[in-house]
Amino acid sequence: MAIETTTDAASTLGGLAVLARGPQFVAIDKPVGLRSTPALDTSAVVSSDHKRKRQERWSEVAAHNASDEAATTLPAELASGLRKLGEDAASVPRKRQKFVRYCARSLKADDATAEALWGHLQRQLAAEEASEGLEMTDSALSRVQRAHADAHAVHRLDMETSGVLLIALDEAGAASLGGLFERKETSKVYEAVVAGSPDADEGEIALPIRPDVDRRPLQVVDHEHGKPSLTRWRVLERLADRTRLELTPVTGRTHQLRLHLQAIGFPILGDTLYAHEEARGKSDRLMLHAKRLAFTAPQSGEDYDIIAPCPF
Repeated sequence: MAIETTTDAASTLGGLAVLARGPQFVAIDKPVGLRSTPALDTSAVVSSDHKRKRQERWSEVAAHNASDEAATTLPAELASGLRKLGEDAASVPRKRQKFVRYCARSLKADDATAEALWGHLQRQLAAEEASEGLEMTDSALSRVQRAHADAHAVHRLDMETSGVLLIALDEAGAASLGGLFERKETSKVYEAVVAGSPDADEGEIALPIRPDVDRRPLQVVDHEHGKPSLTRWRVLERLADRTRLELTPVTGRTHQLRLHLQAIGFPILGDTLYAHEEARGKSDRLMLHAKRLAFTAPQSGEDYDIIAPCPF
């Protein structure tokens, strides 16, 4: 079923338009400029002492959640994972990607379980920091958590990108829904406005991507060390100096759509990271929108085709 955005007040959550609801999830229309998940507010200078204390706090959270008492309310697989993490809590990485790799290596956990463990520990850490008066940035997830304390984002959109964002309502939902993204059992469609006009009406971009280690968070095309990345595109509308495209990311690398389009000479308007100066100046926002997400809910078997109309 296709579910379109409504502006009815009953269909909002934390001030965000709700596109769809299911037993294990809520899908919201994330506005441009809002983070998908919270981060520590770094508007103030963060001292090295604070960073050290935050690492210590993270290890303490991992150790505490390994206890039988803390794990009793969690699904058995997650409770078992937490107990194993607690056996060497000081070694548990704080960075998300390193954490997922650590879980795969040390716990033999799949990515969905690792993401669920990560979300659980992050919420515990956020609660600890809030109790000490440390501020976290606003985010789609934190707004949903006001009504659903155990909510967890199972995928992310760049802060500059608007559109469909799926949020699991509990740990079990995070594990099962996260598995859909890991196994590539979702269909995602984006809409973008780019500078220039491609000769063809449709095509594919197959360029390998890796992080630019010297200029994070930028990504670069690297034919030797990059991960295989594939984007399909088709023209929706041609205008004088720009083109509206529909984009289907077959893989889901960081900044994939932005980098792929820049690499073939058609940067997205308003892209402050990858577009040239002229293309950046043609829009006051990144002209990229996640307009559609389709999947089959693991628990109910119901098919969802969730649509957020493009705002530009």
